[in-house]
Amino acid sequence: MIIMKKKQPQTPEEKAISQWLTEGFKDKKKVKSHLADICGVSRQSVGDWVKTGQVDKKHFTNISTYLEKPIPEVVLGATSPTFRKYHNDVYQTVDPEHREVVDNIANKLLLMTREEAENLEKAMELLRGRVTK
Repeated sequence: MIIMKKKQPQTPEEKAISQWLTEGFKDKKKVKSHLADICGVSRQSVGDWVKTGQVDKKHFTNISTYLEKPIPEVVLGATSPTFRKYHNDVYQTVDPEHREVVDNIANKLLLMTREEAENLEKAMELLRGRVTK
């Protein structure tokens, strides 16, 4: 007889992600198969994300948009302030037809290193100063 271990989150980050997904799917209008189609993965993959909290970073903006829940801080890490300013603030004010562009840029922000995020933040501050002068 083969005993299969139940998949479950192992780290605090994975537990937070698993909980975030579980809460997002409590809305009966949100279904795993639809999210799977949006992310280009199988329904089983989405089920595994919920069970284990192990999700590739490239999917977080699509998940966040679909579930209508902000990305957990544990995912954002070094890019947290820059990402939050860009995605969560800008996304809410942009016309729906332009949200795909916001998502694409947000995906790039998620994949940045701490140094890249800090450099981007400095560049954004410089640009803000030039625009307001």
